Amino acid sequence: MSNFLANATPPAENRMTLFGKFKAALQEVNIDLEAIVETHGFFLEQQKQDPELRIPTYRAKIPAGGGRAFDIITGDDDLDTSIPSFRGVIATFHSSNALFEDGESGPDTNNPPICQSPDGVQGVHGNTGEITLCADCKHNQWGSDQKGGRGKDCKNMRRLYVLVEGSSIPIVMTMPPTSIRPWEAYKASLAVQRKAPQDVVTEFSLTTEKNAAGTAYSVVKFKAAGLLSTEARLTVKALGSGESYSKDLNGDDYNVAEPQVADTGE
Repeated sequence: MSNFLANATPPAENRMTLFGKFKAALQEVNIDLEAIVETHGFFLEQQKQDPELRIPTYRAKIPAGGGRAFDIITGDDDLDTSIPSFRGVIATFHSSNALFEDGESGPDTNNPPICQSPDGVQGVHGNTGEITLCADCKHNQWGSDQKGGRGKDCKNMRRLYVLVEGSSIPIVMTMPPTSIRPWEAYKASLAVQRKAPQDVVTEFSLTTEKNAAGTAYSVVKFKAAGLLSTEARLTVKALGSGESYSKDLNGDDYNVAEPQVADTGE
């Protein structure tokens, strides 16, 4: 009996199969989103009077130099912390591009971009209001890096808005080019299981890699930690809809110490 149980495969509805190999499907997990639901509802009511109001966000900053801990920035020194990993639900995400003056950005400058695109399609110049198609912009081509590298002058990023259990404020993570490939691979792995990032609890962690020059940099790792219930998925869908969150970028969203590489999977 024990040998039979050891070799038994999960029921078909609980596994993925390929050429006789199987992988257990994600199991449903519970997550308490009550705090963020109440905050979201409050801001929706406030937005009726002030349409420009956006829900504030905490930030999960990716460290420079190959660091292995996220800096969680809340604006309150008593709450700010550094953690090697955390779990949450991605309510929404989008591409974004930013062009910084003289290529200078990062936590030491906190300069706003001179041109930014909240969708990665159209960029808006901050001073003139001029609109540029990102695909045609000379600053968004490989080899345009003002510092002479093979990367782009314009910083291509992905922004994730993460709901963390117990927090009334979502956490925004702005991923630089070097973390785009693992993000796209993670989405693809979920799509194979007919799931979207909003359907699961994701575990975020960091690994260290080096470029051809030997410079270390941090890369975000993603792991599906469990499946949300149908009710929770509907809640997350509501929390991620509309224009509730600010999409504005500043220098703090891009760490200049992290090297750009051409091979990002885009």
